[in-house]
Amino acid sequence: MSEEQINEAVDTLKNSKNYTPLISIVTTHVTEILELDKNAQYNKKICGALIERVRSVEFGIRILLRRKPEIEENFKKENYIDNFEKFAKTMIEIKKFVADITQFQRFRFLKTDTVKEKFLELTKRSDTCMGMLDFTIVTDQEKLKQIDDESLKEDLNEMTE
Repeated sequence: MSEEQINEAVDTLKNSKNYTPLISIVTTHVTEILELDKNAQYNKKICGALIERVRSVEFGIRILLRRKPEIEENFKKENYIDNFEKFAKTMIEIKKFVADITQFQRFRFLKTDTVKEKFLELTKRSDTCMGMLDFTIVTDQEKLKQIDDESLKEDLNEMTE
């Protein structure tokens, strides 16, 4: 699934108020990311830090779908649609990143600074999007950031050895 499909789903939503395609895209990406993690060969700690967020997304979507009147009201708002679109695109980026970092042969040629920057960017974007969409975040953000930093350091250190 691509950004083009997200754009089509957003157009469908704006024209017909049918939010199902956009939510389906996100849930598909969540499933694919979790599958990539399950089959990860390398950099499992970095991957794990992102997976915690993806699991929160999965949980947030389940809650959202149970609140049908609320979801319908939210998707009438232009800014909510825009935020959900950004969120869907962030899931695509997370999936690409997880796919890359779990394949050491391709990943080892990347600079560790680049990996760190991308990781921090994705975690920040994910957290921001979840906040803008009022998804329930079940973890303490400071504790999560500390765990992220430790996971990132450990895998980056292994890469440079």
